[in-house]
Amino acid sequence: MQPVNVLTICLCLAMSIKAQRPKPCGTYYTLVSEFGCLPLSDMYYDTHGLWITAFFNLISGIRDPSVFTPPSFCEKGSSLDVL
Repeated sequence: MQPVNVLTICLCLAMSIKAQRPKPCGTYYTLVSEFGCLPLSDMYYDTHGLWITAFFNLISGIRDPSVFTPPSFCEKGSSLDVL
């Protein structure tokens, strides 16, 4: 999604970001913490409705990176190169 007309407002210890999508038409808001940019909430609305997501008990970093390792019973696949 490429944001259009981006507006950033600094709040107490959080930052709100608004982005609008021309097609499909909709508005996206996200609220992140000022320190660490941890996501606090997301909101998206368009002509079909409103979707809200809230995040709680966040910690910075990944305690156990092995949670991203597929289990041994998964078939072998090729890896994707990500930026």
